[in-house]
Amino acid sequence: MIVLTTSVSEAMKPAPYANVMARLNDQVQETLLYITTITLAGLLFGIQALPQGKRRGPAGQRSQ
Repeated sequence: MIVLTTSVSEAMKPAPYANVMARLNDQVQETLLYITTITLAGLLFGIQALPQGKRRGPAGQRSQ
């Protein structure tokens, strides 16, 4: 079990930081990845704070 922090938002960027993506991609399929409710709230708040349009993209649509 791995608890992810707000660095999980890196995966949502158009050009994510390579080390973060490598770490996420290196997990075996059976590894359970979790986020806390605080992290989820932070991600949703950040998405909703973005202006409507391209920057919100698919993440903004999924968060509604």
